Amino acid sequence: MDMSSMHLVGYIQFIVLIDIDKSLYEHILKRIYTEFQEYLIAIPNVNQSEFIFALFYSPNIPAVELILTRLLSFDGVKSTELFIMTRMGYYIDWLKREINIRLKSERADTAAIN
Repeated sequence: MDMSSMHLVGYIQFIVLIDIDKSLYEHILKRIYTEFQEYLIAIPNVNQSEFIFALFYSPNIPAVELILTRLLSFDGVKSTELFIMTRMGYYIDWLKREINIRLKSERADTAAIN
């Protein structure tokens, strides 16, 4: 996605990694698109159903906090993690690695319990 035409100078660009209940993936995704359309830039398809990452922009930190608080109020959202973008670029590969690391860690923890 070419964001140069969006004129987002002065806005905070951030990615939220949303840990969700897999069974509510579609419901949560629809709510994000509906409730955050004025802040949402994209939700890259990374073929994950335990996590959603969403790319947002915001005019200020209180709006970022509002988005995070609202996301956490959704049924099926377990946690959120915020990544503020400091330069124009996408960190999708990095985020995919982070998700895979977390999934492997959770699987190892589950296997150790069983």
